[in-house]
Amino acid sequence: MGKHIPLFNKQTLLLAFVLYLVQGICCPQKSFGKRQEELRAVREGLKTTAENSSRRVDLLLEYGRYCLEKPGELKVDLDSAITFQYQALEISKKLSYTSGIADAMILQGKIYSEMGFRNKAIIQLKRAFLFAKKNKLYQQQGDFFTTFAQFQNNELDGIATKIAYYHKAVQLYHKDNALEDEATSRKMLGDYYSILGKSNEAIEQLKIALKIYQEIHFKDLQGVYNIISGVYTQMGNYELSIKYGLLAVRTAESLGDESLQLSSIYNKLGLSCHYLKQYDKALEYWKKAASIAEKYNDTNYLRIILANIVTSYMKLKDYKAALNQVAFIEKKYPPNDFHSKGRIPYLYVMIYLELKQLDKAKPYFKKLLLLNRSEPKENIHQMYLNHAIIRYYLDTKQPEKAYSFLIDQEKLSNSVKNNKMLYENYLTWFKADSATGNLSEAIKHYKLYKSYSDSVLNADKTKQISNLQIQFDTEQKDKNILLLTQKSELQNATIRNDRIIKIIAISGAFVLIILLLMGYNRYQLKKKNNAQLEQKQIEINQQNDLLKRLLNEKEWLIREIHHRVKNNLQIVISLLNTQSAHLHNQDALEAIRNSQHRMHAISLIHQKLYQTENLATIDMEWYIRELVSYIRESFNIDKRLSFDLMTDPIILDVGQAVPVGLILNEAISNAVKYAFPVGRGEVRIMLKSESEKLCKLSISDNGIGLPEDFDVEESNSLGMSLMRGLSEQLEGTLEVQNQHGLTLTVVFPLKSELEHSVINT
Repeated sequence: MGKHIPLFNKQTLLLAFVLYLVQGICCPQKSFGKRQEELRAVREGLKTTAENSSRRVDLLLEYGRYCLEKPGELKVDLDSAITFQYQALEISKKLSYTSGIADAMILQGKIYSEMGFRNKAIIQLKRAFLFAKKNKLYQQQGDFFTTFAQFQNNELDGIATKIAYYHKAVQLYHKDNALEDEATSRKMLGDYYSILGKSNEAIEQLKIALKIYQEIHFKDLQGVYNIISGVYTQMGNYELSIKYGLLAVRTAESLGDESLQLSSIYNKLGLSCHYLKQYDKALEYWKKAASIAEKYNDTNYLRIILANIVTSYMKLKDYKAALNQVAFIEKKYPPNDFHSKGRIPYLYVMIYLELKQLDKAKPYFKKLLLLNRSEPKENIHQMYLNHAIIRYYLDTKQPEKAYSFLIDQEKLSNSVKNNKMLYENYLTWFKADSATGNLSEAIKHYKLYKSYSDSVLNADKTKQISNLQIQFDTEQKDKNILLLTQKSELQNATIRNDRIIKIIAISGAFVLIILLLMGYNRYQLKKKNNAQLEQKQIEINQQNDLLKRLLNEKEWLIREIHHRVKNNLQIVISLLNTQSAHLHNQDALEAIRNSQHRMHAISLIHQKLYQTENLATIDMEWYIRELVSYIRESFNIDKRLSFDLMTDPIILDVGQAVPVGLILNEAISNAVKYAFPVGRGEVRIMLKSESEKLCKLSISDNGIGLPEDFDVEESNSLGMSLMRGLSEQLEGTLEVQNQHGLTLTVVFPLKSELEHSVINT
């Protein structure tokens, strides 16, 4: 019973493809050629549309987006996008065209992002969102969330955040009946759910997206078909995977789409063929995918496709070609992240195990073991590492060490609902049980293997999939015959037209001579006019340079003023600190500490103003977090006291930020000092948009509250007097509630200057 049993009987399970599948690229829906056709329509529209009209605004914005999203990173495209965005914004303001203003603000945020000004882009997009929310523009609010999602990383936590943003966008688009945008957002949700291994959720979103696209007669469906194909491959449903993969190819070719998206389509088709043991067909598709990815110089995606090609060579028993390909990947596309670092040793281990060269496989196995320990067990990318480790342990006659990895593999296979991965894992488990003499478990796992393998691929499914491929190949041949016929007819028409062209050419030459003479005369006039215009342009440029210098000097002076104010406040704080060292009166020391806290609250505002590009407004969400952090440090607060911060993305100017900061400082300091004489507690700080023009600031605690006989209106305490005075300065109202602790609420209006700045930004 201790006899060693080979792991796969020369059938190599390549779970690395799970990794390759979930890292599929999310390509644009429309090919660049399609976008160029739409651009020509935009240009024609701009020629015929009135100067000040909402239609012109929409065309300018479409042109700006095209320039920004155009392949390549040319400065002239970015400059064009800025120009069109500015023109659209100015016309929208004249017309009070609110949706145009919101779209222009969002486009400006995208431009900032493209320029590398991340913080500026985030602030601009938040302003656009507030403006859209104020004017009940649901589509633009949805655009904010889809744009803001791109600021998240592509790790698991970032993808979860993106999913949350896209769900919000779907609700807003649905509310505004923006069907194409809703479908595209659902398509993105399907893509991100598939990356997380949530196949059922992915299929649900993708099917809804496909239905909406078909209802609005949207033709560019290859992207949706491609993602659906990938998800079905992930689930082990290769019949539907092949069906939607072939639909994606047929749609892309019919629309002339030769973008990087076609590479993704071929890659996933190759993956399905590989799982169906059609290795020659898989190699053919993967070579097509690699050719397109190489054309676009997408190195990350090339690593994935070239590694897939290695697995085809292994299945075809061309181990020399497989080793050469791995060496090529390692040299030309060296690993740059966890997944690519694990891919190279994985491939070497699998090749050397197939060649029975265990000594050569051992050093790469050790690398995989280290990577396996450093990656979270619930991560789907763990599967291909587990597979190689299990294979190595069984081939080196150490089956008892494989059990923990077999258990992990079962959990991960169940998490992505992939029956193929399950039955291959149960087959491996059966062989491990047999090798260790555990017959009862071996029988159990063999039954599970048979049960799942029968459900994945039976004879009927194989026949259906072959029929799909034959149907696709037949259509391709018919298409080629039609193209040859059309080419022949075109050649005959060309011969007939040659005679007409000769006659036209002679007449054209005569007309050309006349036009050249007229053109020379016009050239002389234009040359003279250009000289005059150049002189005027020089004068204008000189004036512009002078204005730029004045503007730079003004910004530098304002920044220097904020810097010096902050420094002076810090000096005063230091002086008070020095003075307190010579005082022994506790009341005096307390008064000095309170003054220091108030000065620091103001100092934080001036510090933020000179450190950022915006010299007039403060992001209150950032400010509140900084102030709470300072108070925590000043009072040496331990874990008994917690803070709950709930803030909207509200931007205030200096005139309102200073009194709000002082109120926050006073209320939080009082809560820390007096609200919790014993026990644990919580301080809750909330800054929300109460309505379109009102803000609500609330500081509450669950402490002992004020004494029952305490009269707020009659109180002469400095803190309460200060908060009342600051509330009046904000033109707001101060309300104190003494129930279940103490709650201070200030409701104040946003200044009209801020609203104006948001619209004109």
